[in-house]
This record gives sequence, C-alpha cells and structure tokens, in this order.
Amino acid sequence: MVAYLAYRVLVWLFKITPFFILYRLSDFLRIILQYLIRYRRTTVEGNLKKCFPDLSQMELHRLVSESYKNLADIFLEGVKGLSLTKEELMRRYPMHGTEKLKSILETNQSIIIAAIHYANWEWGVLSFGYHFPGRAIGIYKPLSNHRIEEDLKRRRADSGMQLIPIQLTRTMEEEIEKGKLIIMMSDQNPSNSKDAIWVDFFGQDTACLHGLNKYSTRFQLPVYYCEINRLKRGYYETKFVEIASTPISENNTITQDYMGMLETTIRQYPPNWLWTHKRWKHQRNS
Repeated sequence: MVAYLAYRVLVWLFKITPFFILYRLSDFLRIILQYLIRYRRTTVEGNLKKCFPDLSQMELHRLVSESYKNLADIFLEGVKGLSLTKEELMRRYPMHGTEKLKSILETNQSIIIAAIHYANWEWGVLSFGYHFPGRAIGIYKPLSNHRIEEDLKRRRADSGMQLIPIQLTRTMEEEIEKGKLIIMMSDQNPSNSKDAIWVDFFGQDTACLHGLNKYSTRFQLPVYYCEINRLKRGYYETKFVEIASTPISENNTITQDYMGMLETTIRQYPPNWLWTHKRWKHQRNS
C-alpha cells in the first residue's frame, strides 16, 4: 500500500511539474545514476566497447554520459507521460505513415510492429493507443505490485491501448483475426536461449526473441519496423518501415532484418539505445 501511495503522489507531482524543471531534475538524476549509484556502469561500458571497439577513452566517456542522460530522461518522461493529455502527447510524439497501416487493419489483417528500446518508447505505448484506438495490443510483463499495475493498465487503456500479459499469448492469438496492431519489443536478450534466433548484430553472434518469426510465419502477418527519432528533449517522431509482407516463408530473415535496421538506427545516435541491458548474456549452444 505504501508503494502504491508513493507512486500516486509521484504521478501527481510530475503532472504539475513543468518540462523545464523536469529536465533539471533529469540532469541531477543522470549524475546520481552514473557517478553515485553507478547503475550497471560496467554493463554500459562493456556493451559500448563491444559494439564500438575503436572508441577512444574520451569518446567512450561521452557516450556513457549521454546514455545515462537518455536513461534519466526516459524515466522521468515516462512518469510525466502518465498525466499528459492526448493532444499534448500527440504533439510531442507524432507518428508518420499511419494511414497505410490503418488501411491494412480495415481489412481485418493484423500487423506486427517491431518496436525498439530507443529514445522514449514509453510514450510510444500511449501514442499507439491514441492513433489506433481499439486496435493496438501491447504484450507486457506484469508488475509485482498489483495496485500499481492496475493503475498503469487503466491509464494505458484510456488511450485505447489493450495490454495482454506475456503469459496469456493465447488471448493475443484470439485477437489476431480481428485486425489488430501487435506491438512487440524484440530487441532485448531472451530469458532462455533454447528457442532463440541467432543473428549478426554489431558483428556479434546475438540471441534474439523468436516472437517476430513465430507469429508472422504462423499467422501470415506483415511486419513493420517502428523507427523512433528524438528531435530534441521532450519531442520525438516515429515512422514505419516495412520489414516483410505476406506471404512469409518459413526460412524468412525477419529477425535479422529487424536487428539490422535497429543497428542502423543506433549508429545514427548510439546513446539513445538502452545500453544498461545485458544484451549478450547467452552464447550459442550454451
């Protein structure tokens, strides 16, 4: 109960906090995360060195600092986003190319959106709901605090987003026939490498979640990459790039193509990706 009350107070405080103060708080939080707590500092530096082996020490330090700045912004913007109005969010997070997706959905053909943990993906969850009311489905891992989880579900449902726990994939499968936009965050390390799909990512042999291949092939669903770009603090834009159209063969390269697009996005501005994630925990045949 205490955690839930603290959460509600935090949401209320951020609702009345103007953005210019929010980003001063974020600057302070970045220092705490990077220098005092050193939150996954070894992981951040190790991941960056693995992907950019030719970095000088000065360049590495700059990318590390910018990565923590991105992390702090995402966290505070995520809380702020829970109280943003539809108009404010859509002004700060426009989506380009939605007309084509809507025309496909109108034929009751579902679509997989291959999303990424890049820049502010939290606002993307709400924005999908506003742009595709009643059509967008997000797969999520339930929180341990039931009260907080229910409040988050309610707020996201108010935007038109349908959330389905990862344990209830059968429910998602039942929705596929109704023409839904299925959002999959597929760039993180799978918890189990047994069913992983292995791809080349930044020159590394990388285990990936198998959902993109599994559902696009099984249900013959087109797949679109959701590219996110931060224009400046508090302002983003997204666009959609086709990865695969139907029919999709069993030997498709959807996951490799998706991770290749992600690598291109990351190289444009590396700090915007979530480098705190232990992305290369698994080795093939481990």
